[in-house]
Amino acid sequence: MSLWNYLLNSEHLELLDAPEARKTAALAGDSHIESWRIRYRLKTVCVALVVCLNVGVDPPDVIKPKPCARLECWIDPAALPSQKAIESIGKALQLQYERWQPRARYKVAADPTVEEVKKLCVSLRRSAKEERVLFHYNGHGVPRPTANGEIWVFNKNYTQYIPLSLYDLQSWLGVPSIYVFDCSSGGLAVSCFLQLAEHRINEQRTSQVEGRVQQEDLEAAYFQDRKNIERESPSTSDFSNLSESSSFKDSILLAACRGDEVLPTNPNYPADIFTACLTTPIKIALRWFLSRTMVSGLSVEMLDHIPGKLNDRKTMLGELNWIFTAITDTIAWNTLPRPLFKRLFRQDLLVASLFRNYILAERVMKSLNCTPVTHPELPPMYNHPLWQSWDYTVELCLAQLPAILSSAEAAGISRESINGSLASVPSPTVSDSQSVDSVNLSEDTRSSRYIDQIPYDPIPFFDDQITAFEVWLDMADEQEDAPEQLPIVLQVLLSQSYRLRALRLLSRFFELGSWAVDLGLSVGIFPYVLKLLQSPSKEIREELVYIWGKIVCQDHSCAVDLVRDGGHLYFVDFLEYEDTPEECKSMALFVLSVVSTVLPDKLKETRIMNTLISQCKDMHSALVRKWAFLCLAKVLKHVPSVIDEIVNLDELMHLMLVTTRQDESPEVRASVLYTLEFFPPVKVVHFRNEAFDLPPSLMPLSFDDAVLPLILYQIHKCCEEASPIVRREAAKLAVRTKKHLREQNASDTEHDSGTVHVILESLWEVLKYLSTDPQTEISALIQEVLKDTDGYSNDEHTQRGTAQKKSVEHIDAATSNVSSLSSSPGSLEETIPTRKDSLSRSTNSMPRVMSIEGISQLFRGFTSKGKFQEAPFRSNSFSQYAHSAGREAVVSERPWHLPSLYDWNQGAIMYLRAPHSVETSNVYSNVRLESKDRISLINWRATSRVESDSIADSKVKSLKEVAILDMGGGSVTSLAFGSGTTLLVGSSKGELSEWDYQKGIRKQAFLNSEDAVSHIFYGGDMELNYIDDNFSVVITGSKCGQVKIWRLHKDKSRVRLISSWRTFDRSYYDGSTQNRKRLVMSCNTFTARIASNSNCSLNIWDIPSERLFKRYYLGDQTDVCSTCWTCPIEVMGPHVVFSGTYNGNIILADTRCSEEGIAEIQAGDVHGHREVISVDSQKTAACDRLLSASVSGRIAIWDPRKMTQKGEGLMSELEAYRGELSTMAGRSNASTIFAGSSKNCVKIFGSQGNMLRMIRYHEGSMSTQIGPVTSIICHSESPKFAFGCADSVVSVYD
Repeated sequence: MSLWNYLLNSEHLELLDAPEARKTAALAGDSHIESWRIRYRLKTVCVALVVCLNVGVDPPDVIKPKPCARLECWIDPAALPSQKAIESIGKALQLQYERWQPRARYKVAADPTVEEVKKLCVSLRRSAKEERVLFHYNGHGVPRPTANGEIWVFNKNYTQYIPLSLYDLQSWLGVPSIYVFDCSSGGLAVSCFLQLAEHRINEQRTSQVEGRVQQEDLEAAYFQDRKNIERESPSTSDFSNLSESSSFKDSILLAACRGDEVLPTNPNYPADIFTACLTTPIKIALRWFLSRTMVSGLSVEMLDHIPGKLNDRKTMLGELNWIFTAITDTIAWNTLPRPLFKRLFRQDLLVASLFRNYILAERVMKSLNCTPVTHPELPPMYNHPLWQSWDYTVELCLAQLPAILSSAEAAGISRESINGSLASVPSPTVSDSQSVDSVNLSEDTRSSRYIDQIPYDPIPFFDDQITAFEVWLDMADEQEDAPEQLPIVLQVLLSQSYRLRALRLLSRFFELGSWAVDLGLSVGIFPYVLKLLQSPSKEIREELVYIWGKIVCQDHSCAVDLVRDGGHLYFVDFLEYEDTPEECKSMALFVLSVVSTVLPDKLKETRIMNTLISQCKDMHSALVRKWAFLCLAKVLKHVPSVIDEIVNLDELMHLMLVTTRQDESPEVRASVLYTLEFFPPVKVVHFRNEAFDLPPSLMPLSFDDAVLPLILYQIHKCCEEASPIVRREAAKLAVRTKKHLREQNASDTEHDSGTVHVILESLWEVLKYLSTDPQTEISALIQEVLKDTDGYSNDEHTQRGTAQKKSVEHIDAATSNVSSLSSSPGSLEETIPTRKDSLSRSTNSMPRVMSIEGISQLFRGFTSKGKFQEAPFRSNSFSQYAHSAGREAVVSERPWHLPSLYDWNQGAIMYLRAPHSVETSNVYSNVRLESKDRISLINWRATSRVESDSIADSKVKSLKEVAILDMGGGSVTSLAFGSGTTLLVGSSKGELSEWDYQKGIRKQAFLNSEDAVSHIFYGGDMELNYIDDNFSVVITGSKCGQVKIWRLHKDKSRVRLISSWRTFDRSYYDGSTQNRKRLVMSCNTFTARIASNSNCSLNIWDIPSERLFKRYYLGDQTDVCSTCWTCPIEVMGPHVVFSGTYNGNIILADTRCSEEGIAEIQAGDVHGHREVISVDSQKTAACDRLLSASVSGRIAIWDPRKMTQKGEGLMSELEAYRGELSTMAGRSNASTIFAGSSKNCVKIFGSQGNMLRMIRYHEGSMSTQIGPVTSIICHSESPKFAFGCADSVVSVYD
């Protein structure tokens, strides 16, 4: 794996710094994410149907033309006796409403009086209690509402119109209520209703001024506990509670037209066209469409015989109704504000149906010069583009109807017997003697069987809309724009034929982040996916598990709904299936981990625990192994008894031991340590101490706790890991173990106290070692712990003496600006602020269990929307990075309170790709690599042209000194060319600076470490298009053995430490600082490996796995003093390390071979048995070459094909200097060799070993002598080079 591939696929590198803010949003919940749950779900349980028609008598303020609209509830009142007609219309209206809410209590008041209306309203409010009451008013037979807030009813003899005050109506019905005014000037009733509600508010204020405190208290008590108050009579029961008068303004009102309009009288439509739109939308929609469009061979009578049922989506009528529901729901979703949509379309089933149908009513009434009125006021929706899809759908449907009816008649079935749902309302041709109760609303058996067999072409509406949603996903970015087809995708989940495709598209939609998941929950997906868990279908299980993982990550409370119906077992079963994608398995494990937090006892089963442990052994996916251990950690935290009752401890401990030793994923190794934090004490010894390779001081000890030796082994081993997140988990584990042992030491016997003291001593040494960790987040954490705990006792401080006291004082001073992690000594878990979960965390874990669950805002450089924002720089933060000269780099401010490993990975769940996603799986999905030589070694060799010897020599002779850069202090210890005119310079003071040598400007500078920057390796450039940012990656090595990977942002003077580790063993840092060996290293960016020296060994570090890959032991008398990779040489490739030793010999190590497979070439005579200070490799026009230079001044040129351990393969020798050679470098694609001396000289040699140039002075009229040369660097593709001197000056030749 190349370095760039590692950086692109290692999201865990962001754990210790700031990735996109939506990960934090997924953990703690961002403020921009609205609540999708409906807190107060209401039901319309009572319906009052007040019909004021007075059949045969028109109101005085209405002049009806002839012909005019006469149908009421699709019944012609003139076809029946007046009393029978009003009863039939009332019954029909009730049937129409019952289609939408069959369980409500209905009462019809036909031509009522005021007292009857009052009695009806009070009775329904008493029955509804705190639920909603619907009041439907048909005022076609009475005058219009008045400006005084009155509607009209009758007296007992029907001789007078009696006004009914809306103020009284409000008092009788109370809240919550919904009103439908189907009458002329209905909008006037709505406006008066709202004015009266406002008047109630004013009355409340007046009553407060007048001192009506006692009356208000009584009224408030009445509404607080309405169930316990008995109303004696309507006259003494006042529903107009002043403290809730504003609630009347929240009532829902629907009116057929505005206050200055009259109802349409077109004879082609019913008189109650507004009611027809609200209760029989398909029937009126088809008639309205037919009146505006010509369909060949189709008549109005045929519309009542569309085969099928409204609730059967497999029939023509059912599919038409299904499409109508999807379209109206989608229009509302895309037009209304989210809170209003949730209130009107998701809170109450009947209200949602009425408002879906109201969208149609607005369209129909607008065409008839009427404007319906609502409260709350809705934006216009009659001209939404989706209505064109509806018209097209209706046209396709009706075009088939004549042929379908003809084929039915040919089969011997009459048209009248094909009674679809549209014909199930009473017909206007009912005879006088036939009552409405006797009308047969059921379909005959023969026609029903035929309807099921009627062939018709399915309507392609849903196919087209799903395709449109898929196109939107292909073009989507992360701008958080809601797709208009989302409610339609929700509807198609109801159909098995569309379900798999819809779930896959939803999975892709949820990939976009938490905002997309929130939109899905807001539109109402949750009950659908909850129900789908009961489906036995295997084809949808992967998508369903993925979607559930995203939902649970967004809202942990969904796990409660999941467990309530036993849905968590669906995920356990899923883990047992074979050949499932790793993303889906990880999602299933994540869901189970949340279940263990919410309802931990649900996972206390042998089968479930065995399944979790088996996933820890998954050899195909590190992602699955990581989440298996994290899930296991959550189970152990909340149900520690599973260790004794269910888990096979021998197997589990052995698994953890092998995983930390051999697993290539640093995240998996870190998750093992995270799991160990929650292990309860186990009093049975399963392993001998020798199995853990403990430190010598711990080997003689006996342990009562079987897990403690494993924990100590992991702490001592992992504190030296190359992975920062593994070291961080080891530090947390050490702190937790130390705290537990200190508590135990207070109660144990004297013998046990001695054992505990030895363990505490070893843990303190580990913590002291980690307190100087190169990763600032780790060192700051441990420094705070050491400062707060103040050692383990005063006696132990005395024994450690003055040296430790100075160390602790240094630690206190270094952390003066670090926020305190705890307020009491020895406490870590209780004092770190925890993230605000929607669910409280379980606290029933055993006293020994402790971990850092605290989380603060992790991403300081990003906003909650995921857009980049410059982090503010504090002058007192990271003061060790401040400089007085040049342009300073702003080092990213780092939070000390970092999320736990689980919390961070929970946030990363939001970035997990769907199993069938069309995009790449890494977080940098829109990355463009700018540097050609970072793509692959093959491409680099192809693009890196080898120059002929003569051309290379001539170019060197023509080079001019183009820049002289003064570092301002300290000698130059290392150099590296970047892209373009960028030069990286390291100094003996530990400073790393970035220069534009052509302009002579230092772009930024920062402190790499306290020791000299001995090595710099330029990794290349990367551009992140989606955050409009680009940066370079630089790998540095310091003299003390610290390796760091930095991110240098180009457009902003800002750097960020990606990763770091120490290459030397812990014993190296425990000893004296005198006579310490310096770091020797070389980085291979193609294989992402680093070669470095150690105590008499050559170490190979694998950056992708963040661990020591191989260690070659060289013997007690041999140590490496220079090294390089042979990338340009094809015969060796990028896997061979070429090194020089202190005794003048050469070492070749092939990393593909075993740790014993090294070759030491006896070259002491060639190098004068002196230190080989520089080695390099070249691909020249003649042949490939290896170069080695010693302090004696000799440079040896080797043929890699002929090298043997006896020193054969030497091509030629150059005596560059007679001693005092300080550094050497060779061009990778030419035969040019550069040699620097501490005697203020640089010599350049050509292909024949002849000296081409010698540089002693700077060029220019006022030339001065160069200083002692300490470092030389050659550009990989051009003849330019640079050298640095001990006088802090760098010269660049181009």
